[in-house]
Amino acid sequence: MNEEIKYSITTFSSKGSLSQCENALTAATKGALSLGIRASNGIVFASLKKAPSPLVEKTKVKKVFKVCETICGTFAGLSGDFRLVLETAREIAVDYHKVYKRFPYVDTFIKEFSKVVQEKTQKGGLRPIGCICIFGGFAPIKREVVTDEEGKSEILEREKEILQPLLFQIDPSGSIKSCFSTGIGKFYQECTLFLSKRCTPEIEIHDAVTTSALALKEFTETALHEQDVDICTLTLEGIKTYTTSEIQEVLKSL
Repeated sequence: MNEEIKYSITTFSSKGSLSQCENALTAATKGALSLGIRASNGIVFASLKKAPSPLVEKTKVKKVFKVCETICGTFAGLSGDFRLVLETAREIAVDYHKVYKRFPYVDTFIKEFSKVVQEKTQKGGLRPIGCICIFGGFAPIKREVVTDEEGKSEILEREKEILQPLLFQIDPSGSIKSCFSTGIGKFYQECTLFLSKRCTPEIEIHDAVTTSALALKEFTETALHEQDVDICTLTLEGIKTYTTSEIQEVLKSL
């Protein structure tokens, strides 16, 4: 007799998996494509905007959001879940600022944020978030891996710390992945492969913007227009959200 046994959503199955986390991941991968690229001098976020109705004004729809002055993020999946997640992210940044009088570096922020996401897979009465998130910002580094012409690598200690851009992806289970480039949502595997072939650690922010737009154009199922895209860059100078006319210029240059 093959009967389904009902457990709490926080209980592991006999296969060693949390079915609700897998379901949340499936929901997230059905969302509109978003991507992030870590350039040598900043981070690029780009996302497709999907309107539920022709009556929705796409220019008012946002897919890339500012967490604080030093961190931005985007998502794929359920927008309602991300709205709550974004509020939590901003609270973490504000609380840190109250204590240290500055906003957190992205590596510190992502550790605290992942704890909140992971708690939703443990506590009864809660469910995992139905979205995958990408966050980017800067963090200080003092060590650097240098590779010579023969392919040998060594770790060098810097005399002074420098701020380096970092990009993180976090899924509904709270798992963190640091990346140079990544795609989330529909066609995420193809998009990630596309970016990995075209993006290097030395890529400049301007070239990364063009590459991100090219990736969205490649993996959209309809003609791509400027109102269908959200692009934002984060550098040490600050956050720049591209206007509709600026996005139009980028798309024309492809």
